[in-house]
Amino acid sequence: MEDLLAQQPADPMTAAVFDALRRRRERDAIAAQEEISNEGNNLDDVEEEQPEGVGSDPGVADILRRLYDEVAALRTRNQILADALGACAMCWGEIADCPMCRGRGSPGGRTPIEREFAKYVSPAVERRRVRRADEKSTRMPPESSNVLPVEEPVSLK
Repeated sequence: MEDLLAQQPADPMTAAVFDALRRRRERDAIAAQEEISNEGNNLDDVEEEQPEGVGSDPGVADILRRLYDEVAALRTRNQILADALGACAMCWGEIADCPMCRGRGSPGGRTPIEREFAKYVSPAVERRRVRRADEKSTRMPPESSNVLPVEEPVSLK
């Protein structure tokens, strides 16, 4: 989709549609970032966003409330991991026209936040290092006495 939107079509009508799509994606990205930045997840705001009639069904309202809570928790987790890896939390460097990083926010695109890196990345790196060292030490190199001689292939002529 990004590659398609990056093109400049010759047809003026198609160009206008592409331009509108680009502006919409930018507005959506900015709105998503503002939601991430907004620490007050107010349930009153959730009720305002619900379709008409949903508030009258407590089961649906409960499901929606739990979904909004889950999305908020996942956004927070995404932000923390992006900070730990030095990445853009909005696109992870995968959107060329991202309003936050302009496509340069892949992991390592900025300096990671040390506290988050130490908490989330360092333990995984250490575990991998230990596992590799263990695997290396358990491999036994073949000894010359245990190696069978290589025989020439038999010709079936």
